[in-house]
Amino acid sequence: MTVLVPKEIFFTSGKGKAEEELLSFEMALREAGIERLNLVSVSSICPPGARIISKKEGLKKLQDGQITFCVMSRITSYERGVVSAAVGLARTADKEHYGYISEYHGHVGLDEARQVAEDMASYMLTSLTDIDEDEVNDIRSVGASIPGDDENWVTALAAAILIL
Repeated sequence: MTVLVPKEIFFTSGKGKAEEELLSFEMALREAGIERLNLVSVSSICPPGARIISKKEGLKKLQDGQITFCVMSRITSYERGVVSAAVGLARTADKEHYGYISEYHGHVGLDEARQVAEDMASYMLTSLTDIDEDEVNDIRSVGASIPGDDENWVTALAAAILIL
């Protein structure tokens, strides 16, 4: 049996605007640099020992059309107002312990979306494990925000890309 445990993770985000909903999503994927991948959404665990790498380094390790696991937050809208998407990570200095990646999206600004994603990841880590809040020392997030209108579809997305 093959065990698939990602060894590396990188974070990316993008936004898109178009007359069609799918094209809006495609534009967001392109801005994030992940349009050439077949993305498979997974739940919220950062594997033990996973190394955080840069987007540039991560993209070099992926092939066109590759099935790629990710934790993704995405929001698409066709109305006025700002939409934002973010993913947040929380883990401890003990990299042999798993961490949490959370997704958040809504009709809020980017700073709020990122803060909520970080807070949720930290809460999941401390509330469902034996970890104290003061042990959570690696908290980060990435997100995208775009103002919506009633003439185009807009999409904001953020993703943690998992590399096997």
